[in-house]
Amino acid sequence: VSPQHAPSGGLPAWWRLAEPHEDIRKGNFDEHTFAAKLDDVVAGKAPAEYGLAEPFFTKTYLTTELKGLLVDTLRRLAGTGGEAVVQLRTPFGGGKTHALIALYHLVKKAADIADMLDIRALLESAGLEHVPHARTAVLVGTSSSAQGRMSEDGFRLHTLWGELAYQLGGEKVYALLKDADEARTSPGKDTLRKVLEQSGKALILMDEMLVYQVKAAGVRVGETTLQAQTFAFLQELTEVAGSVFGTALITTFPESNVEYYDHESAPQVFARLDKIFGRVQAVRIPVQGEEIFEVVRRR
Repeated sequence: VSPQHAPSGGLPAWWRLAEPHEDIRKGNFDEHTFAAKLDDVVAGKAPAEYGLAEPFFTKTYLTTELKGLLVDTLRRLAGTGGEAVVQLRTPFGGGKTHALIALYHLVKKAADIADMLDIRALLESAGLEHVPHARTAVLVGTSSSAQGRMSEDGFRLHTLWGELAYQLGGEKVYALLKDADEARTSPGKDTLRKVLEQSGKALILMDEMLVYQVKAAGVRVGETTLQAQTFAFLQELTEVAGSVFGTALITTFPESNVEYYDHESAPQVFARLDKIFGRVQAVRIPVQGEEIFEVVRRR
């Protein structure tokens, strides 16, 4: 400690050596700023630190694994390599949703961040001159109703596969599985392959599937449930994604069911999802070891 900072008889106050961020000094700090929500980013409701691509990457420290994930996804979308299905797995608060937001901005808002040094470095590592143009689909279990929803333009959607097709290609691509969506029955691998092929290059981001599947158990579909049909859909999608050029599927997964949902059926749902995604995916941990200190310092 520098002597000029030290008061007589003790250490200096921490805020004299490390000046707090402006919003803390002015009393405007909101702890919810640090709660990343992918659905809010997509809906345009997130604070600038998450909702806008340039501020997001300015305040994001690209860890070794996060860089690897972004570069790998760029290569996959470009058709030059990369894993087709990736699982982001950490304890609660470990950076999973943050990584999904990074992927969303990287692909969806590429023009806004093209000149940033970090983005240019990612492209160089991927061996690309620019971010591949790709359509995006975002499925978030906490904001998705098991009863479906009405889209902004008045289109009725009933299931995750209906959402996927509609987000990737609008009414035209949705028509490929319209009957399966309305019946709430899994469309099958052949139909999903047609959806992905007709959509072109596609980035599919899935978050909080454990929460959605617990809710889906309450919706009857003939002699089965929407939960069972969604399990079938997820297995079909993970298998098909690897065989379709330019398709990248990234999903989050908690370390245990109790971190996210304490419903009595959560352990069984967790185990089933773990088995489905565990068969085909590469696992990445966005933040490891001492990198957390640099993550906090940057933010």
